[in-house]
Amino acid sequence: MQQKAAQDECPIHLFELAFFELIENDMLNAEMILPEMKGIHLNPSLSFLNLEFDICLMVSEATKGNIQIIHRPHILCLFLHPTRGMNHVDITTRYLEILQQLEDGPLSNRSSISGDQQESLNELIDLGLVVEVT
Repeated sequence: MQQKAAQDECPIHLFELAFFELIENDMLNAEMILPEMKGIHLNPSLSFLNLEFDICLMVSEATKGNIQIIHRPHILCLFLHPTRGMNHVDITTRYLEILQQLEDGPLSNRSSISGDQQESLNELIDLGLVVEVT
């Protein structure tokens, strides 16, 4: 399907929808193993999609019988929340800055994150993208 989308033989939004559903299904069938070592960790289930269409809104609208194609370039993160299950969130620049700091491994404590980023860190922990083990 990706090759057909690249050759304009398949609409890009259908490729993105199929890829979204593939990742979502893989996550639903995966076991979530949370980190045990103290520190601030990335949620191990994170998957990032660079999308040209608002797949989540399109699916939501389609379930209401309102089929539409909604163009909106964004980065979507799909993940398993430690207690609430499957979830997704748009990644903003301020979230991305913190997630990049965790890319190479966990941080030992909150003081590793600058003071002006503490609010965003708290949001990421509440959302479940970041796991804090104390």
